[in-house]
Amino acid sequence: MSLTINERLELFLKYEYPRVWFSSQDVQQHYERIYGAIKQSTVSTYLSRMFRKNLLERRGNRTQREYRYIADEQESSYKMEEISGEPVYHRIQY
Repeated sequence: MSLTINERLELFLKYEYPRVWFSSQDVQQHYERIYGAIKQSTVSTYLSRMFRKNLLERRGNRTQREYRYIADEQESSYKMEEISGEPVYHRIQY
């Protein structure tokens, strides 16, 4: 099964840039060393889409923009406990 660019890029960010800030240029250069050529505009478009889906955090202006992968933080930010046999979810504060 072949991954889409979006799926491959999301997995790439999850494992290559966990919880660190990065630019689209960082991603493009690193991605190209592993998978081959990808346009800067393509990387920027997918990063923007992932930000809108709440997979990434974003800071900085257009020329100095940085992103940080946060999707796994959202998944792990809830802790499940059992009380009286019923699952109870608590938000974990960092």
